[in-house]
Amino acid sequence: MQSRLRATALGRWDDGLEYYRAVLSHDPLNAGRVEAYADCLLRSGNYSEAEEQARRVVLISPTEDIVGIWLAWVLLARGDLPGALKAFEQISLPDLKLAGLAAVYHAMGRGKDSDEAMQKLETNMFKTSPYAIAQAHAYRGEFDAALTWLDRSWDAKDGWLSLAKGDPAFTQYRDNPRYRAWLHKIGLPD
Repeated sequence: MQSRLRATALGRWDDGLEYYRAVLSHDPLNAGRVEAYADCLLRSGNYSEAEEQARRVVLISPTEDIVGIWLAWVLLARGDLPGALKAFEQISLPDLKLAGLAAVYHAMGRGKDSDEAMQKLETNMFKTSPYAIAQAHAYRGEFDAALTWLDRSWDAKDGWLSLAKGDPAFTQYRDNPRYRAWLHKIGLPD
């Protein structure tokens, strides 16, 4: 398990994908593993298969709180904004829902709605979800704010931070020297 976590945290998608394919060949209905596989596919840029696996998660375990988040992020990455909006609206965890809504509303050109979701997210979730706030800022093109919240996520030891490498929210900053320096600072190769 630890080697799989290390591989995906370091952005070694092939290792992660190989691990999940092997595990799922023996346990194809393990929703948590299918979800992690979908996430690894998303981060590797394989959006089509990521969407397929994310939809499998929803079918396998439709009542889990977090089950639709990977589908929502995949749809946003694919540019299916109506589908992403619908998926984010169905998320029951408020931090992930608000971060997603801030991102998708921004992508749809609905600035007022995006700002409203962002304000709620920062006001209500600043202690518990700094990584989600960083993601939302990144999707909105607010690089300085995203870096500030990534630092806060690091300081808070936010568990979601392990997903920073390859997160589609930060793709547009991949070659930015400040983002690369931040990855180096927390021990991730740029």
